[in-house]
Amino acid sequence: MINRIILFLACAAAPFLIKLIYRTLKISVHLEGSLEKSVIGVFHQQLFVYPPFFYYYICSRKNPGRFVTLVSDHRDGEILAEIIKKGFKSDVVRGDSRRKPVAGLKSVLHIMREGRTPLFAVDGPLGPLKKISPGIIYAALAGKRPIRMLLNRAEKKIIFRKAWDKFFIPCPFSRILVYVSENFYPDPKLEISANLIKFEEFVKKCEKDARKIFNSHL
Repeated sequence: MINRIILFLACAAAPFLIKLIYRTLKISVHLEGSLEKSVIGVFHQQLFVYPPFFYYYICSRKNPGRFVTLVSDHRDGEILAEIIKKGFKSDVVRGDSRRKPVAGLKSVLHIMREGRTPLFAVDGPLGPLKKISPGIIYAALAGKRPIRMLLNRAEKKIIFRKAWDKFFIPCPFSRILVYVSENFYPDPKLEISANLIKFEEFVKKCEKDARKIFNSHL
Protein backbone atom coordinates (compact mmCIF):
# COMPACT_ATOMS: atom_id res chain seq x y z
CA MET A 1 0.00 0.00 0.00
CA ILE A 2 2.79 2.43 0.96
CA ASN A 3 4.67 1.63 -2.24
CA ARG A 4 1.54 2.41 -4.27
CA ILE A 5 1.16 5.76 -2.51
CA ILE A 6 4.80 6.63 -3.21
CA LEU A 7 4.35 5.62 -6.85
CA PHE A 8 1.22 7.77 -7.14
CA LEU A 9 2.94 10.82 -5.63
CA ALA A 10 6.05 10.39 -7.81
CA CYS A 11 3.98 10.05 -10.98
CA ALA A 12 1.86 13.07 -10.06
CA ALA A 13 4.78 15.38 -9.24
CA ALA A 14 7.37 14.29 -11.83
CA PRO A 15 5.67 15.59 -15.02
CA PHE A 16 5.20 19.03 -13.46
CA LEU A 17 8.86 19.22 -12.40
CA ILE A 18 10.13 17.88 -15.74
CA LYS A 19 8.06 20.43 -17.68
CA LEU A 20 9.16 23.22 -15.36
CA ILE A 21 12.86 22.46 -15.87
CA TYR A 22 12.43 21.83 -19.61
CA ARG A 23 10.87 25.25 -20.19
CA THR A 24 13.94 26.97 -18.72
CA LEU A 25 16.41 25.14 -20.98
CA LYS A 26 18.06 26.81 -23.96
CA ILE A 27 17.54 24.03 -26.50
CA SER A 28 19.14 23.66 -29.91
CA VAL A 29 17.84 20.90 -32.17
CA HIS A 30 19.82 19.19 -34.93
CA LEU A 31 17.15 17.44 -36.99
CA GLU A 32 16.73 16.84 -40.70
CA GLY A 33 13.47 15.45 -42.07
CA SER A 34 10.76 13.73 -40.09
CA LEU A 35 11.12 11.25 -37.25
CA GLU A 36 8.03 9.37 -38.32
CA LYS A 37 8.23 6.04 -40.16
CA SER A 38 11.45 5.14 -38.34
CA VAL A 39 12.55 3.29 -35.22
CA ILE A 40 13.93 5.70 -32.64
CA GLY A 41 16.70 4.78 -30.23
CA VAL A 42 17.88 6.64 -27.12
CA PHE A 43 20.27 5.97 -24.25
CA HIS A 44 18.94 5.43 -20.72
CA GLN A 45 21.29 8.10 -19.42
CA GLN A 46 19.58 10.80 -21.49
CA LEU A 47 15.89 9.91 -20.99
CA PHE A 48 14.97 13.01 -18.98
CA VAL A 49 14.75 15.32 -22.01
CA TYR A 50 12.76 13.15 -24.41
CA PRO A 51 9.19 13.06 -23.00
CA PRO A 52 8.90 16.88 -23.02
CA PHE A 53 10.89 17.15 -26.27
CA PHE A 54 8.36 15.00 -28.12
CA TYR A 55 5.41 16.59 -26.33
CA TYR A 56 6.36 20.21 -27.03
CA TYR A 57 8.73 20.20 -30.02
CA ILE A 58 7.85 17.21 -32.20
CA CYS A 59 4.12 16.92 -31.54
CA SER A 60 3.37 20.49 -30.42
CA ARG A 61 1.00 18.90 -27.87
CA LYS A 62 -1.10 17.53 -30.74
CA ASN A 63 -1.48 13.77 -31.20
CA PRO A 64 1.55 12.65 -29.14
CA GLY A 65 0.13 9.13 -29.47
CA ARG A 66 1.72 8.70 -32.89
CA PHE A 67 4.97 8.06 -31.01
CA VAL A 68 4.92 5.06 -28.68
CA THR A 69 7.56 4.33 -26.04
CA LEU A 70 8.67 0.79 -25.24
CA VAL A 71 9.30 0.78 -21.49
CA SER A 72 11.05 -1.92 -19.52
CA ASP A 73 8.92 -4.50 -17.74
CA HIS A 74 11.31 -4.03 -14.82
CA ARG A 75 9.90 -2.44 -11.64
CA ASP A 76 11.64 0.89 -12.33
CA GLY A 77 9.88 1.05 -15.69
CA GLU A 78 6.49 1.36 -13.98
CA ILE A 79 7.23 4.91 -12.83
CA LEU A 80 8.53 5.97 -16.26
CA ALA A 81 5.51 4.43 -17.97
CA GLU A 82 3.07 6.31 -15.73
CA ILE A 83 4.93 9.61 -16.21
CA ILE A 84 4.87 9.28 -20.00
CA LYS A 85 1.21 8.24 -20.14
CA LYS A 86 -0.28 10.67 -17.65
CA GLY A 87 2.13 13.59 -17.87
CA PHE A 88 2.81 13.66 -21.60
CA LYS A 89 -0.28 11.96 -23.07
CA SER A 90 1.76 9.41 -25.02
CA ASP A 91 1.20 5.68 -25.34
CA VAL A 92 3.44 3.08 -23.74
CA VAL A 93 3.98 -0.64 -24.27
CA ARG A 94 5.88 -2.84 -21.83
CA GLY A 95 8.67 -5.29 -22.60
CA ASP A 96 12.45 -5.51 -22.84
CA SER A 97 15.33 -7.77 -23.83
CA ARG A 98 15.36 -9.54 -20.45
CA ARG A 99 11.68 -9.81 -19.60
CA LYS A 100 9.09 -10.58 -22.25
CA PRO A 101 11.41 -9.89 -25.23
CA VAL A 102 9.06 -11.61 -27.69
CA ALA A 103 6.03 -9.73 -26.39
CA GLY A 104 7.98 -6.47 -26.58
CA LEU A 105 8.99 -7.07 -30.20
CA LYS A 106 5.44 -8.06 -31.14
CA SER A 107 4.16 -4.84 -29.60
CA VAL A 108 6.70 -2.80 -31.58
CA LEU A 109 5.68 -4.51 -34.83
CA HIS A 110 2.02 -3.84 -34.05
CA ILE A 111 2.84 -0.17 -33.49
CA MET A 112 4.56 0.05 -36.87
CA ARG A 113 1.68 -1.70 -38.65
CA GLU A 114 -0.58 1.02 -37.24
CA GLY A 115 1.68 3.62 -38.88
CA ARG A 116 3.04 4.85 -35.58
CA THR A 117 6.67 5.27 -34.52
CA PRO A 118 8.29 3.27 -31.68
CA LEU A 119 10.94 4.68 -29.37
CA PHE A 120 13.00 2.71 -26.88
CA ALA A 121 16.23 2.78 -24.90
CA VAL A 122 18.84 0.76 -26.75
CA ASP A 123 20.90 -0.07 -23.65
CA GLY A 124 18.09 -1.17 -21.36
CA PRO A 125 16.82 -2.35 -19.09
CA LEU A 126 19.87 -2.76 -16.85
CA GLY A 127 22.84 -1.89 -19.04
CA PRO A 128 25.77 -1.85 -19.20
CA LEU A 129 25.84 1.87 -19.95
CA LYS A 130 25.60 2.55 -23.71
CA LYS A 131 25.96 -1.15 -24.53
CA ILE A 132 23.47 -1.49 -27.38
CA SER A 133 21.28 -4.59 -27.38
CA PRO A 134 20.14 -6.12 -30.69
CA GLY A 135 16.42 -5.46 -30.14
CA ILE A 136 16.42 -2.28 -32.20
CA ILE A 137 18.05 -4.12 -35.12
CA TYR A 138 15.38 -6.84 -35.02
CA ALA A 139 12.64 -4.19 -34.90
CA ALA A 140 14.03 -2.15 -37.81
CA LEU A 141 14.51 -5.22 -40.02
CA ALA A 142 11.09 -6.66 -39.21
CA GLY A 143 9.36 -3.33 -39.83
CA LYS A 144 11.56 -2.44 -42.84
CA ARG A 145 12.31 0.92 -41.29
CA PRO A 146 15.48 2.94 -40.70
CA ILE A 147 16.83 3.63 -37.22
CA ARG A 148 17.31 7.18 -35.99
CA MET A 149 19.33 7.75 -32.84
CA LEU A 150 18.53 10.60 -30.48
CA LEU A 151 21.38 12.03 -28.43
CA ASN A 152 21.54 15.02 -26.14
CA ARG A 153 24.25 16.99 -24.45
CA ALA A 154 23.83 19.40 -21.54
CA GLU A 155 26.04 22.31 -20.54
CA LYS A 156 25.35 21.78 -16.83
CA LYS A 157 23.75 18.72 -15.33
CA ILE A 158 23.25 16.68 -12.19
CA ILE A 159 24.57 13.14 -12.70
CA PHE A 160 23.41 10.19 -10.60
CA ARG A 161 26.83 8.57 -10.52
CA LYS A 162 25.81 5.53 -8.49
CA ALA A 163 23.14 4.54 -11.00
CA TRP A 164 24.22 2.02 -13.65
CA ASP A 165 23.13 4.38 -16.45
CA LYS A 166 24.68 7.55 -14.93
CA PHE A 167 21.29 9.19 -15.50
CA PHE A 168 21.45 12.96 -15.64
CA ILE A 169 19.08 15.89 -15.21
CA PRO A 170 19.99 19.16 -16.96
CA CYS A 171 20.32 22.12 -14.61
CA PRO A 172 17.68 24.82 -15.13
CA PHE A 173 18.64 27.49 -17.68
CA SER A 174 21.51 25.43 -19.10
CA ARG A 175 22.19 24.90 -22.79
CA ILE A 176 21.01 21.64 -24.37
CA LEU A 177 21.61 20.08 -27.75
CA VAL A 178 19.17 17.46 -29.03
CA TYR A 179 20.88 15.67 -31.91
CA VAL A 180 18.91 13.42 -34.24
CA SER A 181 20.99 11.15 -36.44
CA GLU A 182 20.58 10.45 -40.11
CA ASN A 183 18.83 7.23 -41.09
CA PHE A 184 20.67 3.99 -40.40
CA TYR A 185 19.44 1.08 -42.51
CA PRO A 186 20.26 -2.42 -41.20
CA ASP A 187 21.23 -4.76 -44.02
CA PRO A 188 18.83 -7.74 -44.24
CA LYS A 189 21.59 -9.77 -45.90
CA LEU A 190 23.83 -9.54 -42.84
CA GLU A 191 23.63 -11.38 -39.53
CA ILE A 192 22.13 -9.48 -36.61
CA SER A 193 25.54 -9.37 -34.91
CA ALA A 194 27.16 -7.80 -37.99
CA ASN A 195 24.41 -5.20 -38.22
CA LEU A 196 24.82 -4.46 -34.52
CA ILE A 197 28.56 -3.81 -34.95
CA LYS A 198 27.87 -1.43 -37.83
CA PHE A 199 25.19 0.36 -35.81
CA GLU A 200 27.51 0.73 -32.80
CA GLU A 201 30.10 2.35 -35.06
CA PHE A 202 27.41 4.61 -36.52
CA VAL A 203 26.31 5.74 -33.04
CA LYS A 204 29.89 6.49 -31.97
CA LYS A 205 30.27 8.70 -35.04
CA CYS A 206 26.99 10.44 -34.18
CA GLU A 207 28.24 11.10 -30.64
CA LYS A 208 31.38 12.73 -32.04
CA ASP A 209 29.30 14.86 -34.42
CA ALA A 210 26.98 15.91 -31.59
CA ARG A 211 29.95 16.84 -29.39
CA LYS A 212 31.46 18.93 -32.21
CA ILE A 213 28.19 20.78 -32.86
CA PHE A 214 27.65 21.42 -29.14
CA ASN A 215 31.18 22.69 -28.57
CA SER A 216 31.02 24.98 -31.60
CA HIS A 217 28.18 26.91 -29.94
CA LEU A 218 29.93 27.45 -26.62
